[in-house]
Amino acid sequence: MKLRSRSLLLLSAIVVLTSATAIWSLTAHAQDQEEEETPALVASGVEVRIGAQRLADGRTEFALQVREEDSWSDLVLPRSRFFPTTATVDRWLNSSILTLESAHVVRISAKLLEDDRIEFALQQRIGDEWADRLLPHPRFFPVNARVDRWLYSGRVEPVGYVPFQSTSATVGGATPFSFWFESPDGNAYSSGVDVRAAAEGHGTASTNGKVLFMIRCDTHPVAEGELKLRATALQRLTGARQTISVTYQIDGGDPVQEDWTVLGNLQNQYGVNVTSQESESLFDSLRTASTFRLQIAGSPDVDVTFDISDLYNTGMQENFDQCGNYLPQPWPDRFPE
Repeated sequence: MKLRSRSLLLLSAIVVLTSATAIWSLTAHAQDQEEEETPALVASGVEVRIGAQRLADGRTEFALQVREEDSWSDLVLPRSRFFPTTATVDRWLNSSILTLESAHVVRISAKLLEDDRIEFALQQRIGDEWADRLLPHPRFFPVNARVDRWLYSGRVEPVGYVPFQSTSATVGGATPFSFWFESPDGNAYSSGVDVRAAAEGHGTASTNGKVLFMIRCDTHPVAEGELKLRATALQRLTGARQTISVTYQIDGGDPVQEDWTVLGNLQNQYGVNVTSQESESLFDSLRTASTFRLQIAGSPDVDVTFDISDLYNTGMQENFDQCGNYLPQPWPDRFPE
Protein backbone atom coordinates (compact mmCIF):
# COMPACT_ATOMS: atom_id res chain seq x y z
CA MET A 1 0.00 0.00 0.00
CA LYS A 2 1.82 3.01 -1.06
CA LEU A 3 0.25 6.10 0.31
CA ARG A 4 1.72 8.07 -2.54
CA SER A 5 -0.58 6.18 -4.88
CA ARG A 6 -4.22 7.13 -5.14
CA SER A 7 -5.28 3.55 -5.56
CA LEU A 8 -5.69 0.78 -3.04
CA LEU A 9 -2.86 -1.71 -2.89
CA LEU A 10 -3.82 -5.12 -1.70
CA LEU A 11 -0.91 -7.46 -2.02
CA SER A 12 -2.41 -10.88 -2.60
CA ALA A 13 0.17 -13.62 -2.42
CA ILE A 14 -0.26 -16.95 -4.15
CA VAL A 15 2.22 -19.62 -3.26
CA VAL A 16 3.53 -21.94 -5.95
CA LEU A 17 4.02 -25.57 -5.03
CA THR A 18 6.94 -27.34 -6.55
CA SER A 19 8.00 -30.88 -7.24
CA ALA A 20 10.61 -31.46 -4.58
CA THR A 21 11.42 -32.60 -1.09
CA ALA A 22 13.89 -29.83 -0.30
CA ILE A 23 13.95 -26.05 -0.72
CA TRP A 24 17.08 -23.88 -0.53
CA SER A 25 20.56 -24.33 0.71
CA LEU A 26 20.12 -22.38 3.92
CA THR A 27 21.18 -23.56 7.31
CA ALA A 28 18.75 -22.96 10.16
CA HIS A 29 20.94 -20.04 11.25
CA ALA A 30 20.24 -18.34 7.94
CA GLN A 31 16.81 -17.37 9.21
CA ASP A 32 18.36 -14.48 11.09
CA GLN A 33 21.04 -13.38 8.67
CA GLU A 34 20.62 -10.47 6.29
CA GLU A 35 20.40 -11.42 2.64
CA GLU A 36 21.01 -9.38 -0.46
CA GLU A 37 17.70 -7.87 -1.53
CA THR A 38 16.31 -8.24 -5.03
CA PRO A 39 15.17 -4.91 -6.57
CA ALA A 40 11.52 -3.89 -6.37
CA LEU A 41 9.33 -6.32 -8.28
CA VAL A 42 5.72 -5.34 -7.86
CA ALA A 43 3.64 -2.31 -8.71
CA SER A 44 0.32 -1.38 -7.15
CA GLY A 45 -2.42 -3.96 -7.47
CA VAL A 46 -0.26 -6.90 -8.54
CA GLU A 47 -0.58 -10.47 -7.28
CA VAL A 48 2.38 -12.64 -6.45
CA ARG A 49 2.91 -16.38 -6.25
CA ILE A 50 5.76 -18.69 -5.33
CA GLY A 51 6.94 -21.43 -7.66
CA ALA A 52 8.83 -24.58 -6.74
CA GLN A 53 10.21 -27.54 -8.66
CA ARG A 54 12.06 -30.74 -7.88
CA LEU A 55 15.58 -30.93 -9.30
CA ALA A 56 17.37 -34.02 -10.56
CA ASP A 57 19.69 -34.04 -7.53
CA GLY A 58 16.71 -34.21 -5.13
CA ARG A 59 16.73 -30.59 -4.01
CA THR A 60 13.70 -28.32 -4.47
CA GLU A 61 14.03 -24.91 -6.05
CA PHE A 62 11.71 -22.05 -5.11
CA ALA A 63 11.00 -18.76 -6.90
CA LEU A 64 8.61 -15.82 -7.05
CA GLN A 65 6.25 -14.90 -9.88
CA VAL A 66 4.33 -11.67 -10.49
CA ARG A 67 0.94 -11.29 -12.13
CA GLU A 68 1.05 -9.08 -15.24
CA GLU A 69 -2.45 -8.40 -16.59
CA ASP A 70 -3.62 -11.79 -17.91
CA SER A 71 -0.40 -13.76 -17.47
CA TRP A 72 2.39 -14.50 -14.98
CA SER A 73 5.87 -12.99 -15.26
CA ASP A 74 9.08 -14.96 -15.57
CA LEU A 75 10.16 -16.52 -12.30
CA VAL A 76 12.22 -14.26 -10.06
CA LEU A 77 14.86 -16.29 -8.24
CA PRO A 78 15.94 -15.54 -4.65
CA ARG A 79 19.70 -15.92 -4.24
CA SER A 80 19.19 -18.66 -1.64
CA ARG A 81 16.36 -20.79 -2.98
CA PHE A 82 17.30 -24.50 -2.82
CA PHE A 83 15.80 -26.72 -0.13
CA PRO A 84 18.40 -29.36 0.83
CA THR A 85 17.88 -33.11 0.81
CA THR A 86 19.43 -33.21 4.28
CA ALA A 87 16.89 -30.88 5.93
CA THR A 88 15.89 -31.60 9.53
CA VAL A 89 12.28 -32.67 10.04
CA ASP A 90 9.91 -29.94 11.31
CA ARG A 91 12.50 -27.16 11.12
CA TRP A 92 11.68 -24.05 9.05
CA LEU A 93 14.27 -22.82 6.56
CA ASN A 94 13.98 -19.52 4.70
CA SER A 95 14.93 -18.21 1.29
CA SER A 96 16.75 -14.92 0.87
CA ILE A 97 14.47 -11.93 0.86
CA LEU A 98 12.67 -10.40 -2.10
CA THR A 99 11.40 -6.81 -2.11
CA LEU A 100 7.93 -6.25 -3.55
CA GLU A 101 7.69 -2.51 -3.44
CA SER A 102 9.92 -0.81 -0.91
CA ALA A 103 7.64 -1.70 2.03
CA HIS A 104 6.77 -5.28 1.10
CA VAL A 105 9.66 -7.56 1.94
CA VAL A 106 8.90 -11.28 1.80
CA ARG A 107 10.62 -14.63 1.94
CA ILE A 108 9.58 -18.21 1.31
CA SER A 109 9.66 -20.59 4.28
CA ALA A 110 9.63 -24.39 4.03
CA LYS A 111 10.08 -27.36 6.31
CA LEU A 112 10.35 -31.13 5.89
CA LEU A 113 7.53 -33.19 7.42
CA GLU A 114 7.82 -36.66 8.94
CA ASP A 115 6.13 -38.20 5.88
CA ASP A 116 8.77 -36.58 3.61
CA ARG A 117 6.40 -34.00 2.15
CA ILE A 118 7.46 -30.34 2.26
CA GLU A 119 5.23 -27.72 3.81
CA PHE A 120 5.88 -24.16 2.77
CA ALA A 121 4.56 -20.69 3.41
CA LEU A 122 5.04 -17.00 2.70
CA GLN A 123 6.43 -14.66 5.36
CA GLN A 124 6.51 -10.87 5.35
CA ARG A 125 8.80 -8.51 7.21
CA ILE A 126 6.89 -5.67 8.89
CA GLY A 127 9.16 -3.07 10.38
CA ASP A 128 12.07 -4.88 12.00
CA GLU A 129 10.23 -8.15 12.57
CA TRP A 130 8.97 -11.08 10.50
CA ALA A 131 5.21 -11.58 10.68
CA ASP A 132 3.52 -14.94 11.23
CA ARG A 133 3.82 -17.28 8.28
CA LEU A 134 0.91 -17.25 5.85
CA LEU A 135 -0.21 -20.81 5.10
CA PRO A 136 -1.92 -21.35 1.74
CA HIS A 137 -4.28 -24.23 1.04
CA PRO A 138 -3.08 -26.56 -0.36
CA ARG A 139 0.51 -26.06 0.75
CA PHE A 140 2.20 -29.50 0.80
CA PHE A 141 4.76 -30.49 -1.83
CA PRO A 142 4.32 -34.17 -2.68
CA VAL A 143 6.92 -36.86 -2.14
CA ASN A 144 6.50 -38.24 -5.66
CA ALA A 145 6.72 -34.91 -7.51
CA ARG A 146 8.14 -35.12 -11.04
CA VAL A 147 11.52 -33.55 -11.77
CA ASP A 148 11.52 -30.11 -13.45
CA ARG A 149 7.77 -29.58 -13.06
CA TRP A 150 6.44 -26.47 -11.29
CA LEU A 151 3.49 -26.91 -8.92
CA TYR A 152 1.37 -24.19 -7.34
CA SER A 153 -0.50 -23.78 -4.06
CA GLY A 154 -3.73 -21.94 -3.35
CA ARG A 155 -4.04 -18.30 -2.38
CA VAL A 156 -3.12 -16.84 0.97
CA GLU A 157 -4.65 -13.79 2.64
CA PRO A 158 -3.38 -10.32 1.68
CA VAL A 159 0.13 -9.64 2.95
CA GLY A 160 -0.75 -6.61 4.98
CA TYR A 161 -2.49 -3.41 3.89
CA VAL A 162 -1.50 -0.01 2.58
CA PRO A 163 -4.01 2.83 3.12
CA PHE A 164 -4.99 4.72 0.00
CA GLN A 165 -5.54 8.38 -0.63
CA SER A 166 -9.12 9.08 -1.55
CA THR A 167 -10.96 11.88 -3.27
CA SER A 168 -14.22 9.93 -3.15
CA ALA A 169 -17.38 12.03 -3.08
CA THR A 170 -19.50 12.84 -0.07
CA VAL A 171 -22.08 10.14 0.69
CA GLY A 172 -25.15 11.69 2.22
CA GLY A 173 -23.72 13.82 5.03
CA ALA A 174 -20.44 11.86 5.31
CA THR A 175 -17.36 13.50 3.78
CA PRO A 176 -14.11 11.55 3.21
CA PHE A 177 -10.74 13.28 3.67
CA SER A 178 -7.04 12.48 3.63
CA PHE A 179 -3.99 14.57 4.45
CA TRP A 180 -0.32 14.49 5.44
CA PHE A 181 0.87 15.87 8.75
CA GLU A 182 4.06 16.11 10.78
CA SER A 183 4.64 13.69 13.65
CA PRO A 184 7.59 13.10 16.02
CA ASP A 185 8.55 10.15 13.81
CA GLY A 186 8.40 12.08 10.55
CA ASN A 187 5.77 12.60 7.88
CA ALA A 188 2.49 10.86 8.72
CA TYR A 189 -0.77 10.21 6.91
CA SER A 190 -4.38 10.35 7.93
CA SER A 191 -7.52 9.24 6.13
CA GLY A 192 -11.00 9.64 7.50
CA VAL A 193 -14.66 10.52 7.16
CA ASP A 194 -16.58 13.20 9.07
CA VAL A 195 -20.19 14.18 9.65
CA ARG A 196 -21.25 17.64 10.82
CA ALA A 197 -23.96 19.11 12.99
CA ALA A 198 -24.78 22.46 14.55
CA ALA A 199 -24.18 22.86 18.28
CA GLU A 200 -25.05 26.15 19.90
CA GLY A 201 -21.93 28.08 20.88
CA HIS A 202 -19.56 25.69 19.04
CA GLY A 203 -18.04 25.28 15.61
CA THR A 204 -15.40 27.43 13.91
CA ALA A 205 -15.04 29.41 10.70
CA SER A 206 -13.00 26.55 9.21
CA THR A 207 -15.86 24.13 9.85
CA ASN A 208 -18.60 26.52 8.71
CA GLY A 209 -19.82 26.84 12.27
CA LYS A 210 -20.43 23.12 12.65
CA VAL A 211 -19.05 20.51 15.05
CA LEU A 212 -17.46 17.51 13.35
CA PHE A 213 -17.59 13.89 14.43
CA MET A 214 -15.10 11.76 12.57
CA ILE A 215 -13.52 8.38 12.11
CA ARG A 216 -9.89 8.57 11.07
CA CYS A 217 -6.91 6.27 10.89
CA ASP A 218 -3.49 7.84 11.40
CA THR A 219 -0.35 6.04 10.36
CA HIS A 220 3.25 6.97 11.07
CA PRO A 221 6.54 5.63 9.68
CA VAL A 222 6.86 3.24 12.63
CA ALA A 223 3.17 2.44 13.28
CA GLU A 224 0.67 -0.01 11.83
CA GLY A 225 -2.25 2.43 11.91
CA GLU A 226 -4.18 3.93 14.82
CA LEU A 227 -7.97 4.23 14.69
CA LYS A 228 -9.49 7.38 16.25
CA LEU A 229 -13.05 8.57 16.80
CA ARG A 230 -13.02 12.27 17.47
CA ALA A 231 -15.25 15.32 17.92
CA THR A 232 -13.70 18.50 16.54
CA ALA A 233 -14.42 22.26 16.51
CA LEU A 234 -15.55 22.51 20.11
CA GLN A 235 -15.08 25.81 21.93
CA ARG A 236 -13.98 26.39 25.53
CA LEU A 237 -14.09 23.31 27.77
CA THR A 238 -13.96 24.06 31.49
CA GLY A 239 -10.37 24.32 32.72
CA ALA A 240 -7.11 23.09 31.23
CA ARG A 241 -7.12 19.30 31.26
CA GLN A 242 -5.88 16.22 29.42
CA THR A 243 -9.17 14.31 29.69
CA ILE A 244 -12.79 15.23 30.04
CA SER A 245 -15.94 13.29 30.93
CA VAL A 246 -18.32 12.81 28.00
CA THR A 247 -21.71 11.11 27.76
CA TYR A 248 -22.93 9.59 24.54
CA GLN A 249 -25.97 7.69 23.28
CA ILE A 250 -26.22 5.45 20.23
CA ASP A 251 -29.61 5.47 18.49
CA GLY A 252 -31.22 6.88 21.65
CA GLY A 253 -30.06 3.97 23.80
CA ASP A 254 -28.72 4.00 27.34
CA PRO A 255 -26.26 6.85 28.10
CA VAL A 256 -22.60 5.82 28.32
CA GLN A 257 -20.14 7.94 30.29
CA GLU A 258 -16.42 7.85 29.45
CA ASP A 259 -13.26 9.94 29.81
CA TRP A 260 -12.05 11.21 26.43
CA THR A 261 -8.66 12.76 25.63
CA VAL A 262 -8.61 16.54 25.07
CA LEU A 263 -6.50 17.87 22.18
CA GLY A 264 -6.07 21.26 20.57
CA ASN A 265 -6.97 24.72 21.83
CA LEU A 266 -8.86 27.80 20.74
CA GLN A 267 -5.91 29.09 18.73
CA ASN A 268 -6.26 26.05 16.50
CA GLN A 269 -8.50 26.72 13.49
CA TYR A 270 -10.52 23.67 14.45
CA GLY A 271 -10.93 24.60 18.10
CA VAL A 272 -10.77 21.90 20.76
CA ASN A 273 -10.75 18.20 19.85
CA VAL A 274 -11.80 15.30 22.05
CA THR A 275 -10.94 11.71 21.19
CA SER A 276 -12.39 8.47 22.52
CA GLN A 277 -9.93 6.34 24.48
CA GLU A 278 -11.93 3.27 23.40
CA SER A 279 -12.07 4.06 19.70
CA GLU A 280 -11.96 0.48 18.43
CA SER A 281 -14.88 -0.73 20.53
CA LEU A 282 -16.90 2.44 19.82
CA PHE A 283 -16.14 2.00 16.11
CA ASP A 284 -17.72 -1.46 16.22
CA SER A 285 -20.71 -0.24 18.23
CA LEU A 286 -21.51 2.50 15.73
CA ARG A 287 -21.23 0.31 12.63
CA THR A 288 -24.99 -0.20 12.23
CA ALA A 289 -26.19 2.93 14.06
CA SER A 290 -28.05 5.92 12.64
CA THR A 291 -27.51 8.61 15.31
CA PHE A 292 -24.83 9.50 17.83
CA ARG A 293 -25.56 12.02 20.61
CA LEU A 294 -22.57 13.57 22.40
CA GLN A 295 -22.78 15.61 25.61
CA ILE A 296 -19.87 17.41 27.33
CA ALA A 297 -19.83 19.95 30.12
CA GLY A 298 -18.06 23.14 28.98
CA SER A 299 -18.49 26.82 28.28
CA PRO A 300 -21.05 26.46 26.83
CA ASP A 301 -22.08 22.84 27.27
CA VAL A 302 -21.94 20.52 24.27
CA ASP A 303 -25.11 18.65 23.33
CA VAL A 304 -25.16 17.60 19.72
CA THR A 305 -26.67 14.70 17.79
CA PHE A 306 -24.96 13.53 14.61
CA ASP A 307 -26.60 11.68 11.74
CA ILE A 308 -24.09 8.84 11.18
CA SER A 309 -26.21 6.70 8.85
CA ASP A 310 -23.66 7.15 6.02
CA LEU A 311 -20.50 7.31 8.12
CA TYR A 312 -19.57 3.72 7.23
CA ASN A 313 -20.67 3.86 3.59
CA THR A 314 -17.89 5.81 1.86
CA GLY A 315 -15.01 4.62 -0.28
CA MET A 316 -12.70 5.15 2.70
CA GLN A 317 -14.24 2.34 4.75
CA GLU A 318 -11.58 -0.27 3.98
CA ASN A 319 -8.92 2.03 5.42
CA PHE A 320 -10.77 1.86 8.75
CA ASP A 321 -11.47 -1.86 8.70
CA GLN A 322 -7.78 -2.53 7.99
CA CYS A 323 -6.41 0.25 10.21
CA GLY A 324 -4.52 -2.00 12.64
CA ASN A 325 -2.99 -3.90 9.71
CA TYR A 326 -1.25 -0.96 8.06
CA LEU A 327 2.31 -1.57 6.95
CA PRO A 328 4.95 0.81 8.30
CA GLN A 329 6.04 2.98 5.39
CA PRO A 330 9.26 4.69 4.32
CA TRP A 331 7.43 7.98 3.95
CA PRO A 332 8.87 10.65 1.64
CA ASP A 333 11.07 13.33 3.20
CA ARG A 334 8.71 15.96 1.88
CA PHE A 335 4.94 16.00 1.73
CA PRO A 336 3.57 15.07 -1.70
CA GLU A 337 2.42 18.01 -3.79
